[in-house]
Amino acid sequence: MVHKSHRKIHKKLRKHAPKSVEKAKKIFSFKYPKLFSFIILILLAYYIFTQPFISGLIEVFNKFGQFGIFIAGILTGLGFAAPFGFGLLIKINPSNILLATLIGGVGATIADLLIFKTIRCSFMDEFKELEKKSHS
Repeated sequence: MVHKSHRKIHKKLRKHAPKSVEKAKKIFSFKYPKLFSFIILILLAYYIFTQPFISGLIEVFNKFGQFGIFIAGILTGLGFAAPFGFGLLIKINPSNILLATLIGGVGATIADLLIFKTIRCSFMDEFKELEKKSHS
């Protein structure tokens, strides 16, 4: 359901910038835009982590020790940031893989909980509206 304010914005955009609206429609008219975006992010992460300048940034995460692995775990739990999380984990190359797995898993769990809380709070009004309609 499109909100009234969104309809007004769409109407103004179509009126004042019709060519831009058509370009945006063409750009975002992929059959599988999320899959395409994910593949692009995987390729971007591969490119970034194969560059020599990234080694300096990885050294910063290595100095943080297990905290760098924790951050990489959080990134792996965030869906589209997962390629960057995995790239970071590979580049950090932890000495104790079992400990790194546990710490990264805790990070991913915290990311999942944050996503759950955010969706739960932001969708609550729609859930209540659905509840009202189902009783009618």
